[in-house]
Amino acid sequence: SLGVVLYEMLSGRRPFDGDYEQAISYAILNEEPERLMNQTAFMEGIVQSCLRKNPKERTEDAATLARRLRTIAATTTESVAVATPHSKTPWIVAALVALVAVVLVLLLVPRRTSDGGEEEPAVLEGLVVMPFTVRGDESLEYLSEGMVDLLSLALDGVGGRRAVDARLIFGEINRSRTDLNDLVAVRSLVEKLGARDFIMGTVMRVGPHVRFNATQYDANGNAVVQVDDEVEQGSEDPMPAIDRLAQKLMASHVKEQDQGRLSVAAMTTSSLPSLKAYLEGEHAMRDGRYRDAAVALQRAVDLDSTFTLAWYRLGQANGWYAGSWDLWRKYTFKAAERADGLPDRFQKLLAADTALFRGNGSEAERLYRSLTQEYPADAYAWYSLGDYYYHFGPTNGVSEFLAKEPLERAFALDPDNAEVFDHLADFLSFEKRYEAVDSLIRQSDPEWVRRELHELWLALARAVGSSEPDSMIEVASNSTWWFRSATLTRIVGDLGPYLADNDDLEIGERIHHARMNNADLSVGDRRWARTAYTFRHLYRTGRWKEVRENMYIAPNPEWPDHELTALWFVAVSPLGAVLERELSDLRRRVEDEYPADPDGWEGLWQNQGPVFRSFMIGMLSARMGDWPEVERQTEFLVRSSEDDDAGFAAGFAMTLRAYLARSKGDNADAYVLASSVVLPVTGGSADWFESRAYDRHLRAAILMEQERYEEAIALWGTLAESHSLWQVPTYLYRAQCYEAMGDADGAIALYQLFADLWKDADPELQPMVEEARAGLERLLDAEVREPS
Repeated sequence: SLGVVLYEMLSGRRPFDGDYEQAISYAILNEEPERLMNQTAFMEGIVQSCLRKNPKERTEDAATLARRLRTIAATTTESVAVATPHSKTPWIVAALVALVAVVLVLLLVPRRTSDGGEEEPAVLEGLVVMPFTVRGDESLEYLSEGMVDLLSLALDGVGGRRAVDARLIFGEINRSRTDLNDLVAVRSLVEKLGARDFIMGTVMRVGPHVRFNATQYDANGNAVVQVDDEVEQGSEDPMPAIDRLAQKLMASHVKEQDQGRLSVAAMTTSSLPSLKAYLEGEHAMRDGRYRDAAVALQRAVDLDSTFTLAWYRLGQANGWYAGSWDLWRKYTFKAAERADGLPDRFQKLLAADTALFRGNGSEAERLYRSLTQEYPADAYAWYSLGDYYYHFGPTNGVSEFLAKEPLERAFALDPDNAEVFDHLADFLSFEKRYEAVDSLIRQSDPEWVRRELHELWLALARAVGSSEPDSMIEVASNSTWWFRSATLTRIVGDLGPYLADNDDLEIGERIHHARMNNADLSVGDRRWARTAYTFRHLYRTGRWKEVRENMYIAPNPEWPDHELTALWFVAVSPLGAVLERELSDLRRRVEDEYPADPDGWEGLWQNQGPVFRSFMIGMLSARMGDWPEVERQTEFLVRSSEDDDAGFAAGFAMTLRAYLARSKGDNADAYVLASSVVLPVTGGSADWFESRAYDRHLRAAILMEQERYEEAIALWGTLAESHSLWQVPTYLYRAQCYEAMGDADGAIALYQLFADLWKDADPELQPMVEEARAGLERLLDAEVREPS
C-alpha cells in the first residue's frame, strides 16, 4: 500500500491501471509499473521494493525501509544543489525530499514491544579496519594494508557490521593526512566514513614467532575487545592466525558452530605467494595503477587457479581499467562458477555483473540497485549502478542520465575515483556547467595522467561554453590522446536535442581538420579521428554519399569485413533509404563473402559467424519485404540456439520474429518480442548488434501508432543518446509525437532542428525533410490563425 501511494505521489499516475476492474486486477498480478523518470528516479528502488509480486521479496519491515529512506534523505539535498541552474524542476526534488522526511517521521515513531518497551530498528553499523603497525621485520610490511583487506573480508556482515571498503579508508587517510597513532584523529576519520566501531592492531616479529594484536574500539574510543594470536614457529603463513583473530573479535556476535564463516583462507587462498600477489594487486588498484594491478592479480591466479576473488578483481583490472572487455567478461564468468565461498557483497556484485554480461539488463539493474540499498555507504555499489546506466541504460530503453545521481553519490563517497570523475565530467560538460567541472577537478586528486586529462575536459568545456572555437581547436589539435578525440566528439558533435547550435557542426569540422594536421598524431590516430568524424558528423547531417567517399575503416582481424557490416547497419537504420536500390546486392554480398561454415571465421565471431550472417540476411530480407526468407533465417537461428549458443542466436531469432509479427499486423506480439530480446555483452566488434537499436526503433514506432506518445518519445530519446545513425531521425519522430500530443512548442523546436540539420541531406532522405517542413508549416499556420 505504501509503495502504491509513493508511486502515485512521485509520478502523478497509478502504478497499475486499466479500463475496468478485471484489467486492473490483472495488471496488479502480472505487470510491472513503468519506471520513475528524471528527478524522481532516485526513489525507484524504494518504490519497487514495496511493489514486488512475491511478498518475500518486498522490504521486510518499516525499520529497513526507514534506514534506506534515511540514506536517500541525507544525499538528496546535494542532488538539489547540483541541479541545472535554469532548470524548472529543482522544486520538485525539494518537494520529494520533504516527502521522504514525512515518511521518515511516520516510520520512525517508536514501536512498542509486547512488554511495553520500545523496539529499536535493526541498523547495520559500519566497521573500519585501520592499517596495522608492523614492527621487527620488513618482510611483513605487506600485512600493514593487507590486514585491512583480509579482516574486512572476514568481518563484513558479521554481528550487524558492514566493513567499510578499504579503498575508502585509504582515500580518507590520504586526504586528511590522519596520524594513525592519534586515537582522537582516528575516531574523527572513522566518523567521516560513516562508521562507529574500528579496529587497530600490530604485527610484530618476536624471535621465531610473528605475533598479532588487535583491539576493537567503540565510537567513544573505548577499547571493547582486545585479542592476540601468533604464527606457529617455523611457519610464515599468517592465515590461521588471522582467522583466529577474526573469530575472537566477533566471538560475542557469532555462534560457535558458525565460526568457520570467518575463515579468510576459505575466502581467498591457502597459497601465501598467491595471497601476497593479490594484496599487491589490491594496493595497485587503490593507487590507480590498474595495469600493474592486472599483472599482480594474474600472478595470483597463476599461483592458485582456485582463487575466486583474485579472478574477479583481475576481470575488473582488465576491463574497466586496462581496456579489455573480453577478459573482464571471461574472468567474471570464471569467478561466478565458484562464488559460493565469497562474502555476501561480492556474491551479489558477481551476480549483477554476470547478469549484465549475459545481456539481462533489467536483472543487472535490479541487483545493482539492491546493492546500493543494502550497502548505502558503498561507493563501488553506487558506481556500478551509475556505470550501468551510463553505458547500458539506452540499450535497455532508459536514459543514460539516470546515471548522474548514483555517480554523484559515488563521488561524494570516493572523490579519488577517476572513472566516476570521467562520467560526471561528461554529464556536466554536456549541460555546459563548467564551474561544476572545475569544482570536480579541485575535489579529486588523481594521478598526474588523469589530472592532465581532467584539465583537458575543462579547457574544452570552457571553450565551447564561451563560444571560443579557435581556443577549442587549439586545445584539441594539440591533443594526442585517443580518449580526447572521443571526449571532443561528445562535447562538440554529438549533443543531441539539448544543444541546437548549428555552429557546433562547423566547429567540429574545423577541429577535425586541425587534428588531421597534427604532426604528433600517428597515421592510425589520424585515420581513427577521420572515421569518428565521418560517422558522427556526416551521418548527423544526412550526407551519406560523403561518408562513402571519405570513410576509412581500419582492418581488424576480429571483424571479417568492417565496410560490409557498416553498409548493412546503415541499410537497417532510418538512413536505409540511401541504400534502397542496393539491398539485393548487399544481401548477396553477405551470402557470398561471409562463410556459412563456422571454421571460416576468426576472432570474436568464431563459432558464431554463421549466426551473425543469418541475422544480417534476415534483416536485409525484412527491409526488402521478403518474408519467406526472413522465416527461413529465423528457423536457422532457432535451431542454432539449441546447440552451444552464446546467446546471440536466440536474441537474433527474437528480433526477426518481431519483424515477422509486425508484417502480419500483430503489433502487440511484435512489441512483446522486440522488448524481450536479450543479447550478451562483449564490448567487442559486436557492439552494433548488442545495441539492439533496430529493436528499440521498432518498439517506439509501435508505441507511436498506439498513441502512447510519451513512451515513444522516451524510447527514441535513448536512441538519440546512443547512436548517431538514429539520432537526428528521432527528432522528426519525436516532433510528430509532440504534435499529436498538442505540444506545439516542443514539436516546432524539433521539426526546425531536424530540417536545419538535414537541409543538405542526400536526395533519398529529402522526403523526411519535407515531412518536417510540412509539420512546421501546419503548426506555424495554426499559431497565426489562433486568436490572441
